[in-house]
Amino acid sequence: MIDWNKPFFRFIRRLNELYDRITYKITPRRFWGKRHRLEIKLFSGFGHSKAIRISGRVLLFKKPPGKEKLSAWRQFRATLSLFNSSEIIGAKVRIHIGEYSYDLTSDREGYIYLSVDWKHEVFPKNLEKVQIKAELLDSPYGNFDGVTTSANCFLVTEQAKLGLITDIDDTVLKTDVTSRFKWRAVYATFFEDLTERKAIPYSTDFVKMLRKDGPVFYVSNSPWNIYPFLKAFLERNQFPGGPVLLRDIGIPHDLSDPRPHKVKTISQILDLYPDLTFVLMGDSGEKDADYYRQIEEKYPGRIFVRLIRKVPGTVIRSNTDQTHYFEEYDELAEWWKTFGESRKS
Repeated sequence: MIDWNKPFFRFIRRLNELYDRITYKITPRRFWGKRHRLEIKLFSGFGHSKAIRISGRVLLFKKPPGKEKLSAWRQFRATLSLFNSSEIIGAKVRIHIGEYSYDLTSDREGYIYLSVDWKHEVFPKNLEKVQIKAELLDSPYGNFDGVTTSANCFLVTEQAKLGLITDIDDTVLKTDVTSRFKWRAVYATFFEDLTERKAIPYSTDFVKMLRKDGPVFYVSNSPWNIYPFLKAFLERNQFPGGPVLLRDIGIPHDLSDPRPHKVKTISQILDLYPDLTFVLMGDSGEKDADYYRQIEEKYPGRIFVRLIRKVPGTVIRSNTDQTHYFEEYDELAEWWKTFGESRKS
């Protein structure tokens, strides 16, 4: 992981900030008019009866691809357009949560973040999902008239016994992120039609089995740009509903919390649900085992078990830290019937 506080990388950050200021000054956004329609991308959030966490982004509107099967070229163009986004800085967004409303301003990357904690219960303790609405009130440029959207916010109920936090790439979705220079993963992302992307065999069944005991959180290092594709993948493969928590790509502007995305995001989840224990599930293709070990050290007694899928072509270090490695989900399900039930009892 890059340490952006080191002198060289601080210099790179300053160059990037200078570039942002220059391009912001010369960008033709100020000439945008009624024909340049804007949009709000509101991502799925999470919370409980007394708290909400949700984020989104304000962008120049781009027509999403249809549901029909796409050729490799059209898939490439559709995916590239997601990365070639035009963020809106300084837009005013109003978030509606039941009878409450909150006004936010998009940051230099177009993002909005809302973290609310109430002193009293706003939602019933047994409510599992609530719809959050957003409207665009104002923008320095572009057509924001009538721009609205909504997203689900998944709530953890008081009946929850055990939560699952799982990675996506090469944990439940085959992406080959371990291939040389990650070319196979890049090809799959940009050229393969979403309808051809399949879940790893029996992964859906295993996640559904754990969902009976509590909530599911999907935490991935994939960028927010491909949120629509990952959300559609989970829905088409019938994974249980849950917040999909991704990361921003590029040079970070805020170094107040330099921890890796997964460590930071999982910590936020555990902090919000102090009475709930979690299963952490990932793969050996990247650093999930190390990240999850850091989490368990910080939150002793909060992690039920760490599950790591062995990705072909990766080397597993000797397992001396009680991480459970597995290859196939049907085998994991059989192991879980003994281990999981014995631990819960």
